[in-house]
Amino acid sequence: MKLRKFKLILDLGLGRIESFTYEEAKELITKDKQAMSGIKSEVETPDHVLKCKHGEMIKVRNQLMNEVRNKVKSCDTYPLLYRWILILLCQWLGDFPMSYPTTECTAKIKEAILEQENLGIGNMLRGILSMKWGEIQKKSKDSNEMNVTDTWSGEIAHIILVSFSCQMWKTRCQYIHLMKNGTSESEYR
Repeated sequence: MKLRKFKLILDLGLGRIESFTYEEAKELITKDKQAMSGIKSEVETPDHVLKCKHGEMIKVRNQLMNEVRNKVKSCDTYPLLYRWILILLCQWLGDFPMSYPTTECTAKIKEAILEQENLGIGNMLRGILSMKWGEIQKKSKDSNEMNVTDTWSGEIAHIILVSFSCQMWKTRCQYIHLMKNGTSESEYR
């Protein structure tokens, strides 16, 4: 009997593709199911997909957060603002208690964090940002143009939504597809 090869993408969007036979993939999935059997099943909510404690999802989340970190920095984000946006996201993703800036120079950032909490930190990962983030960025650039705030806020929302949230969902869907069907061969035909 001839064994057919098929493609199994382990880290979607990260460019790593490996080939496995059907039996090899089945063995990987079985091992993963056995590893998961000791973990209490959680209700899958939109937030769960982003905060999932599964080993592969943690790896993907860490890699995607590194991408987000680099892209937010490349938008010429005010360094203190950049730092606190990432701290806020990491605290929420890791279910850590929120911490707030304590120095006087970061009072505006604390206001932005509190407003974002009112909007929902999880909504930040859905592209809904407090307007205070853009106002802080605008003041840091000493610009009177409203367009600077809108453009920067739009870029940051897009980075967080597309580079992080959408990729986490794609990874989750692919993983569920593999668990249910055993292969992803039809996906590439």
